[in-house]
Formats: sequence, C-alpha cells, structure tokens
Amino acid sequence: MRNQDLLPLDTATLGSLAVIGPNATPAVIQGGGSAQVGAHYTVSPLEGIRARSGDEVDIVYEPGCLIHKTLPALDQRWATLPGGEPGLEVEYFSGFELAGEPVLRKRVRDGSFFWFGDFSPEVDVNAFSARMIADFTPDQDGSFGFSLTSAGKTRMRVDGREVIDNWTQQSRGEAFFGVGSTEVCAEIELEAGRVYRIEVDYSREDSPLVAGCKIGCVPPIPDDMLERAVSAAGQADAAVVVVGLNGEWEGEGGDRVSYRLPGRQEELIE
Repeated sequence: MRNQDLLPLDTATLGSLAVIGPNATPAVIQGGGSAQVGAHYTVSPLEGIRARSGDEVDIVYEPGCLIHKTLPALDQRWATLPGGEPGLEVEYFSGFELAGEPVLRKRVRDGSFFWFGDFSPEVDVNAFSARMIADFTPDQDGSFGFSLTSAGKTRMRVDGREVIDNWTQQSRGEAFFGVGSTEVCAEIELEAGRVYRIEVDYSREDSPLVAGCKIGCVPPIPDDMLERAVSAAGQADAAVVVVGLNGEWEGEGGDRVSYRLPGRQEELIE
C-alpha cells in the first residue's frame, strides 16, 4: 500500500476525523517484561492527533474492539492524586503490615508495579508494604471493571468499602513470571463526574521471589463496539486506524501461537 495524495491530512480542509482502534489510546510504546522501562512521558496517537488538529477538526474516537488479556492498568485518564495532580499516590511502609507512618511517598502514572532490587534507601525491598491511593472520576455512567493481580497480597477499597480481596486467599496464575496470582475482578456501578476514593493495599509477605501488582480498570464495554467504530468512520471525512499488539502479547517468557492480530482487529480494519 502506498500514499496516493492522501497524506498528510490537511486540517484546513478536513472537517471531521475518526480515530479508530484499541491502540489509539493509551500509548503503546514498548513490549512487556524486560522490554518495558519507565518512560519520562508518553503521547498516544489520539493525544497527538488532537493536539495537532486543535479546534479545526471534529475528532471522534472509537476503540472498535479490545485486545487485553487482563484489564489494562488504571491510568491518568480517570485517576488523580488527592491534591488533583494526575496519577496515583503510593505510600510505602516498613514491614508487611502497613503499620506506622509511611517511610516514603511517591507519585506514579499508572497502576502497574514491579519492584525489582533496591528502589529507594528508605524501603527494604524484601520486607515492605504499600498503599496506592487515587481519586477516580468516571467520564460516563455505568459498570466499570476493576481487578487486582499480584505477586504478594492485595486488596481494593472504593470509598472505604472492600470490593476485591486478593489478600486472604489467592490462586496461582501466569503473571509475574508465573509466581503471581490470577486476576481477581469486580464490576462496580459508577456515576459520571462523581469522585470516588480508590485505595489498594499491598504486602510483599508470602512472595519472596518477586514483588509486584497490577491495578486493572476498564470502562463500561458496549456490545456494539465494532458497529460504533464503523459508523464513526463512515460519517467522518477520514479515518485513522491504530491497531497492533501490546506488552501482554509481546514480551519474554511466552510465545505467540499466531501472527494474527489479537481480538477483532482484522475485522475492524476490513
């Protein structure tokens, strides 16, 4: 396929643009496992297109389908610190019981954690616990999915009510090189614009080899995702389709059984 006088798109003549695909946002810039490092910042295709287009182009986004194996990590689209800054706050405690005053506080961008080796002089990586705190503001009404996967013990509260228990009992899964838990999920009805306090407790107790956890979150999933994407593309002057893989499909410790795109992406492209 080659460009036949279509690109670059001209914002002066483009009235509407449909951005389609599961990899349009958030940004997918690395593989999983050892291929993943903490980037200083990321810009998703959707964010870049919106910034470049300004107010000149009407942009509609539809994912069309989903490709995650486990729920994507909670990120800055909905999560802010108690003071309003985007991201999550993490309080670290000495020992396994989240007791006493925190020895360290940090801001992070999303709910994916993997502690490997000494990461701070204040924290003993072999004997610590942590609490992740965020104010969650949904952008729509409906049933949001949340999940916890961990190497160590985890539990989640929403406005003080425990909604996920991955602390008192666990089942072994494939996460964290095969020593982590299976994903434990819950669906919670939320109201658009209301602020909910999310707290996740983590303890490294009973996980001597690896320390980590993932706080998953997915918005309400409509049954007609593909049809909505097709409709948006058909009504727009042009469509940008962003598909591919992510760190769950490209990483160490496992082989892909096919070169096909996961999910309904090939159908979406057609």
